Amino acid sequence: AQSVSHKKASNANAAKATRAEKSGPKVAATKGTVIDQRKNNDFKQAAQSLRNDLNNNPGKITDYLRITPARKNGQISGYRLSPGKNPEFFALSGLKSGDVATQMNGHDLLVPLEAAQAMSALKTAQNISLLVERNNELIEIMFSIE
Repeated sequence: AQSVSHKKASNANAAKATRAEKSGPKVAATKGTVIDQRKNNDFKQAAQSLRNDLNNNPGKITDYLRITPARKNGQISGYRLSPGKNPEFFALSGLKSGDVATQMNGHDLLVPLEAAQAMSALKTAQNISLLVERNNELIEIMFSIE
């Protein structure tokens, strides 16, 4: 019975790895810096303002962020982020213009269902982890919204 369970787990892990290879960044990015904004009160206020605006009108995301597909070899490799009309959120977040978002709270943003789940979770999540690629380095940006 153990070998059957182990085989199922191995198959599931192999399927996950295959999905990650297909959808993950195509550059050899190295895991690097963690930017932890969870105790940054100025950022918390800006993030709460963003959440309130998005709950009332999801189209307001452009007030905070410009999001455009990033491409490598003709395929989408993530979503390029830059400041929106209200740059305060962006400036306080630890993001830099040109960062390419690939994951949010463990959800692969290149998989449509996972991206939708990540966006839906933004409505209530208290802690958010955003994985971005910057200069071929993966950077995790963590923040809280209360």
